[in-house]
Amino acid sequence: MSELDPRTPVIVGVGQVTHRDDVADTDRTPLEVMAQAVDAAAADAGVEDLPSQARLWIASAGVFRYGDPAGLIARRHGAADAQCRLTNFGGNLPQAAVAHVAARIQAGELDVGVVLGGEAERNRRLVAADGGHLDSTGGDDDVPAPRFGSESPIPGEVELEVGAGVPAVSYALFESALRAHRGETLAQNEAALGALWAAFSEVARSNPYAWNRAGSDAATIATPSPDNRMVAYPYTKAMCANPQVDMGAAVLLCSVEVARARGIAPDRWVFPQSSATGHDTAALLERHALHTSLAIEPVGRAALDHAGIGVDDIGLVDLYACFPSIVRMTAGALGLGDRPLTVTGGLNFGGGPLNNATLHAIAAMVARLRTDAGSWGLVHGNGGMATKHSIGIYRSAPPSRAFADIDAGAAIEARPRVADHDHVGRGTIVGYTVIHDREGPEAVLAILRTTEGSQTFARSADTPLMIRAGTEELVGLPARRTDAGQLVLD
Repeated sequence: MSELDPRTPVIVGVGQVTHRDDVADTDRTPLEVMAQAVDAAAADAGVEDLPSQARLWIASAGVFRYGDPAGLIARRHGAADAQCRLTNFGGNLPQAAVAHVAARIQAGELDVGVVLGGEAERNRRLVAADGGHLDSTGGDDDVPAPRFGSESPIPGEVELEVGAGVPAVSYALFESALRAHRGETLAQNEAALGALWAAFSEVARSNPYAWNRAGSDAATIATPSPDNRMVAYPYTKAMCANPQVDMGAAVLLCSVEVARARGIAPDRWVFPQSSATGHDTAALLERHALHTSLAIEPVGRAALDHAGIGVDDIGLVDLYACFPSIVRMTAGALGLGDRPLTVTGGLNFGGGPLNNATLHAIAAMVARLRTDAGSWGLVHGNGGMATKHSIGIYRSAPPSRAFADIDAGAAIEARPRVADHDHVGRGTIVGYTVIHDREGPEAVLAILRTTEGSQTFARSADTPLMIRAGTEELVGLPARRTDAGQLVLD
């Protein structure tokens, strides 16, 4: 490594923290969980004062009320003059933040940077159940930080009214379109989802930082039960992201020059090779296709091309896994084939600390790459309703080209459709789900495509139709939307 560009960015420390106990603790705030993760990353690098040199800190947004969690922790480390940012919402943004720090280091604008995040949502609920309050404000010293990254689209009035503003519902709509696109029967699809998530559960069993390491089999995951209710057909609770966790993660980056000067052992180094980001059409009804996101393939191609490799060279993968459809979409778009698709266990078994799950994936990927010299790792972050994508390529060996943070937007042909919220008349069902509450099925929600190519929502609480929708494929069937927005099958 003697000829390596001293400005090359390298990850030298990663930290993960998981608190699984069910004891309410008013001292275990989201900020403390984040601080523990930063301390763990510094210890992992073997240079516990390295965060004091960081001049850029980026924290993932969360359900907490801190205005500048990164700044609060930076000041604890004596980095009072650091630039601090708080991301907007989106599971793509931890990967984008790591790429941004790496690019600043490569450009000579920065020597050391930290990306961090954490939640204590499980503890908040425990404390509340005891009649207490878990503080997530930073006091007078907590001045709101500038935001990093693009904002996720806010569901509109129509989406909220029909129920499509709930992520489980939107991703279940994608799943139905994907099922039909692949020619799967409902039974085959249910079995495939159970098997996919069972494989994720098995990975979580060996991940020391996973939230749920108990393991679960495919039939248990796919079958509704009192402890595993149906949420939005075909998604049971076990197939949905679990944000009720107390977890934190941090990634510590620096230049090769700093790593050498601080005596950080090269066997701790993992190199960001490339990263790319791109967005699909935001509004659900305007998506050209429901079975995929047209942004994924161009984003992946840009990241792989800059790294100088193809998808078959990738040895380790972690795909964003809030719901099965995004995993199946991404794996299909990237051509990943039949291989393990997670190093964490996904956002159910591994744990889904809202916007910070992808940072846990990067930390876990770094740990794996350190013990698998020469292997290539791919991490995918997803934001919104399969809208925003960021893909990073990592390796323990130095890159052949200088790191680049690529905007793949110019290569994305989104081809948006027209959303016709007031359509009355015929159409073809291109996606649907049965929305459930805790008492049982609530309504069928469908997306209809008109003969003009526009798309509209239609909904029905008709009991026979709800039963039919869970036993018979409705995608591809002709239907009508009434002037009251009701779904009627022809």
